[in-house]
Amino acid sequence: MKLGNLLFSLFVIFLFLGAVIIQDGVARPHLDLDVDVSEGEQTQINISYALSGSRFYGSFNIVCFPISKLRFDRIYLFDDPRYVDVYLSRCVHGLYDHLRAEIDLLNAENEVSIVALDSLIEVFSSDPATVILAGGIPNGTDFANLALQWVERGGVLITIGNESIPFLAKKSEGGVNEGRFLGLQFFPLDFLGGDRITPSSVAEALDFRLIAPIMGIDVADVEQYGGIVIGYYYERDRVLTSAALFHIGDGALIVFSSPISAPYVTSAEDTIASDIAKIVVSQLQWVSGPIVFENAKGEPGKISGAMHVTFENPRFVSILALSTIDTMAIYTREIIDIRTY
Repeated sequence: MKLGNLLFSLFVIFLFLGAVIIQDGVARPHLDLDVDVSEGEQTQINISYALSGSRFYGSFNIVCFPISKLRFDRIYLFDDPRYVDVYLSRCVHGLYDHLRAEIDLLNAENEVSIVALDSLIEVFSSDPATVILAGGIPNGTDFANLALQWVERGGVLITIGNESIPFLAKKSEGGVNEGRFLGLQFFPLDFLGGDRITPSSVAEALDFRLIAPIMGIDVADVEQYGGIVIGYYYERDRVLTSAALFHIGDGALIVFSSPISAPYVTSAEDTIASDIAKIVVSQLQWVSGPIVFENAKGEPGKISGAMHVTFENPRFVSILALSTIDTMAIYTREIIDIRTY
C-alpha cells in the first residue's frame, strides 16, 4: 500500500473513532442536578446529583450559597489608547477573548464588550452593569467619584491590580485621604513554592486559578472596610490575599490583587478570565450568606450523591457544579427563586 493511501486510511479510521467516542458520550460528560426546597423556620435546600456520559475518573464541586439579587449584566472591559499602553491593551484583548470563551462554556447569558473612555462614562452614567478595569485608567477625582457613585447605585466593578481602582485611597501620615474612598494596601508577594497558602472557602469552592499573584491585598484592610476574602490567604510578614469582594451601597467591588500581565501561567488573561466568569455566572457578587460546598469524585458511572443545606431566609439560592479537572468540562447552574416555593 502506498504511503499516501495508508495515511488516508488512518485518517478515516481516526474520524470514525472520534465520531463513535462523541456519540457514545465519552467526550460529553453530563451532570444532572435535582433540587428540592423545604421551607419552615429555615430554608432547606436538598440537592441530588449524578454524573453520566463519562468513562473517565471525575472530580467536581457542588457549590451552594444564598444571594440577594439576580442579574445577567452586560460586561464592559476598558481599553483606550489615551490611557492604556500597547502591551496592556493586548492583555485586555486577551482577557476579552478568554472571558467570552469562558462565558460561552458556562452557557451564560452575559454579553462582553470593549469600550473606550467616552463609552465607559456613558455606562457609569446609566443603568447598572459590570465593568472590568485592568489598569491604565484616568487618574482624577472626577472619574473616581463617577465610578464610586455608579457602584453605590448598583454597578459591579471588577478591578485587576492596585492601579485599576479609581477610588483607592492613599495611606498617609494623617491616615487615609479622601474619606469616602477605599483604603486598601497592596504589597509585593513571593509565592514561596506554594508555602503558607490557604484557600478561602470561595477560592476552594469555585476552584479559583489566580493562585500566585505578584501582589497581595492586606487582609486587615479588607476586614476594616467590611470586605470578604474570596481569594487565597498568604501568610507572610502580614496576611495577604489575592482577591476580595466589597458590597458598596447597592453595588459591588471585586478586587484582584495582581496586574494582568505577570506571571504568565498563574495570573495571565486565561486564569483571571476563568475566575471572573465563575464569579459572574454564579452571582457571587451578590452573596448574602455562607458558601457551602462538597467535592464529589470517583470512577466512571459511580459519581452520585446528595447534599442538604440550610439557610436563613434567603431571597435566591445559587447552586452550581463545576469540574476541578481541566480536561473534563462540567458545569451546571441552578438559580432558585425562593418566592416561587
